[in-house]
Amino acid sequence: MKRRLYPPADFDCNGVFESIRTYNGEVFRLDEHLDRLFCSMKSAGFKQKLNRRDIKSLIDKKLTVSNLKNAYIRVAVKGQDNKKPEIEIILKPVKGYPAHCYRRGVSVRTAVNKKNYINSLSPKIKSSNFLYGVCAKAESKDAFEVILLNHKGYVAEGSISNIFMVKSGQLFTPACFIGCLEGVTRKFVMQLGLKLKIKTHETVLTRHDFYSAEECFLTNTTMEVMPVVKIDNRKIGGGTVGKITKKLMVKFKQEVTR
Repeated sequence: MKRRLYPPADFDCNGVFESIRTYNGEVFRLDEHLDRLFCSMKSAGFKQKLNRRDIKSLIDKKLTVSNLKNAYIRVAVKGQDNKKPEIEIILKPVKGYPAHCYRRGVSVRTAVNKKNYINSLSPKIKSSNFLYGVCAKAESKDAFEVILLNHKGYVAEGSISNIFMVKSGQLFTPACFIGCLEGVTRKFVMQLGLKLKIKTHETVLTRHDFYSAEECFLTNTTMEVMPVVKIDNRKIGGGTVGKITKKLMVKFKQEVTR
């Protein structure tokens, strides 16, 4: 399956961005995405000369013109010294993943290279610089996704996703201080877990924890909840999509389409 997992070559690395989507014309968690965008801008030292009202207005106008009900939206902001940041908003139809990925689950691999040291480049900044992800993905072109470890060897996240595991009927995901992005979909899935009365934990996790897990899945804007059945050629659980993962997949669809 050939998919472009990273921004095109002309995607400016001197910037921050958000990947957002709509369901039936409704923008999913827009305020949370804009909160993160402005935090990224501030942390990266951008001049705060944009406001969320203007960005929302631009998104609304583009959605109206496009007439897309289920759209992928990329809001990118390029930093300029002492100037108003440049903003680019791109809309296109959502290209979902093949149904068999959700039905059978996918295989992932652990990257050899470690993730950037958290005190060198904050993972809380959603930066347009995808070099670490490109390098990680290049190691395992046959894998659906690559999993990044931090400098201490703890599991942080996927190159373009957050990662979860299930053990003893409970949900676990790497804590943000380990070095993962505070994903909007990640947070939403954690909230769904609470609604389903599934105990959820943000904690320190190793590859051993994932190898011995009962279930595993990835989350991001376009994947939603993507089941993982194999990590580094090791079957997770029985090697099929797990019960809790299925529950979260169904609950996710119910919440975003109602």
